[in-house]
Amino acid sequence: MITSRTADEYYAHFTHNPHCFLERSFIELNQHKVDKVLYLSSESGRIGLVAGVKKGVLTSPFSAPLGGFHVTSLLISPDELEKFLSDLRLFAQESKILSISLTIPPEFLLPTINGKAIHSFIAMGYQMETPDLASSFDVSRFDGTYHSRFIGKNIRHAIREGVRFEETVHVDEMRHCFDIIRDNRHDRGRSIHVTFEEILETAKVIPIRCFKITDRENEIVAASIIYYSGPSFFHVVFWADNEKGRPLRAMNYLVDNLWRLHQEENFQFADIGTSSLDGVPNTGVLHFKESHGCTTSPRFTFTMKIQ
Repeated sequence: MITSRTADEYYAHFTHNPHCFLERSFIELNQHKVDKVLYLSSESGRIGLVAGVKKGVLTSPFSAPLGGFHVTSLLISPDELEKFLSDLRLFAQESKILSISLTIPPEFLLPTINGKAIHSFIAMGYQMETPDLASSFDVSRFDGTYHSRFIGKNIRHAIREGVRFEETVHVDEMRHCFDIIRDNRHDRGRSIHVTFEEILETAKVIPIRCFKITDRENEIVAASIIYYSGPSFFHVVFWADNEKGRPLRAMNYLVDNLWRLHQEENFQFADIGTSSLDGVPNTGVLHFKESHGCTTSPRFTFTMKIQ
């Protein structure tokens, strides 16, 4: 049986959030984007799910790159997950929900759970959609080298061109960084589902940092916006350059400095997001990430239509 809890009850019980996008403050900041937010737990109280419902669809995540389960232990058995997913279907039927869509976050955020969860979804009759391709980077093992010799060559070129890497906390500069990212995505036919004002509001509830690359004239030519999940993990939510930054190899310099800085700060892993859309790979984006040492893995989404 699934228990629907209040937000107070749920977060008093599930005290550890796998990542920042499941923090209560982030959920409540974005709850206006759905018809309602559900805080669900298993009969045993060992598995939880925060999901949004909009137009009859129960979804996790509902307004973030990542969602997934809360668990009280990594030693959850496949049987427990199967019972939760079976009970979730019954809960959806009783609640007049039309369909369920759940996406599993990267393995390093909830180790040992993903494999069992994938098995359980399939065993319980959920439909596996074509996986998106997600990238991550093991910061702790970075040794300053890359498989592609062109990356090192481009970084040295950027240094000769006099570019600089810095964090910025000035709102005007952060807005400029966001504009570079937005325009870059627009030029490539990729939408951006957040405004700069929404990022500023999000920064009030979870840690966000903005980094810039500037040229000799101190003009910003590349930027990144990063969200943080505690002291070990960070999420490169956005990064991009502009036309002036490309011949300077600003992106290569940006990525290299992000790895070095976060290694110095003792971070372990970086989530670099997906390199596909609805299961269709973006070959250029994927190659760029892999050339800078990222590992590619599938990000699974499971769905079920409720009869």
